[in-house]
Amino acid sequence: MILADPRFPQITYRKGAAGAPVAMLRGSGTRVRTLWAARTSWNWSPQEIAREYGLRPEQVEEALSFGNVHQTEIEADLALEEELARRAPVLFPGKYCRV
Repeated sequence: MILADPRFPQITYRKGAAGAPVAMLRGSGTRVRTLWAARTSWNWSPQEIAREYGLRPEQVEEALSFGNVHQTEIEADLALEEELARRAPVLFPGKYCRV
């Protein structure tokens, strides 16, 4: 995994809940994977994403461009999040659902 890509100066990494680095839009607290999912899964336009998340269109464009270049990384990050969400009731009974 590349932790800094000079082609995308607005993208940085933070340690995620699972301990793995997570690509973030610098200064916003917004995960790139969230914007990527909005575009690829929900078919939102970059303008809709910018409006919904209170971002500038150029921020969204850079995040989506980063996602195109680092698609494998972003999709692995999304898969890990989905797996953790699926396992949460088993790992933490009573916290996420009533057992």
